[in-house]
Amino acid sequence: MSLYTHFSNKEELLDLMYSEVSRRLYADTGHDTWQEELLALAHQVRRGLLEHPRWTPLLSRPAPPLAVATRERLLRMLTDSGMSPEMALRTMSAAILSAVGLALVELTFREPDGESSFGKRFDRLRTWFENDVPQPETAVTRAALSSMARLDLSETFSFAMQSLVDGATTRLTPRKR
Repeated sequence: MSLYTHFSNKEELLDLMYSEVSRRLYADTGHDTWQEELLALAHQVRRGLLEHPRWTPLLSRPAPPLAVATRERLLRMLTDSGMSPEMALRTMSAAILSAVGLALVELTFREPDGESSFGKRFDRLRTWFENDVPQPETAVTRAALSSMARLDLSETFSFAMQSLVDGATTRLTPRKR
């Protein structure tokens, strides 16, 4: 009951918690280009959710809209580079939603020992291809699996985010890239 001497109700407390978590996840990283800022922001969101998995239910609840300085700065950087405001918002949203989604996948597919079940599946698949699968029908898959030592989800996330940034960059006029 002592909480309610500071907050009028549970929703007010949850709204304040939501605001604080959002402030931490979407903190400005201070990069000079939109590409660096967007990549850093996506990595920051993913890292924050992986470090604090209990934040996800809080973020999924209805909450009041927030003015987020990072959003405005990044959108300004994107529009200054030649993107329309709509494309800028789509680009930023795609990166953040991808970061949240991939973090949720990582959290959902963790083994009790903390290891990624995707990593373990990858290892089983590679072993299977090395030992049991006929070679002529699977030459490309076999080559790909043998050249990757392991499935690194951080590396895969970085690849996905860089691909998103590269794709958005190709939509800009040549002089503004």
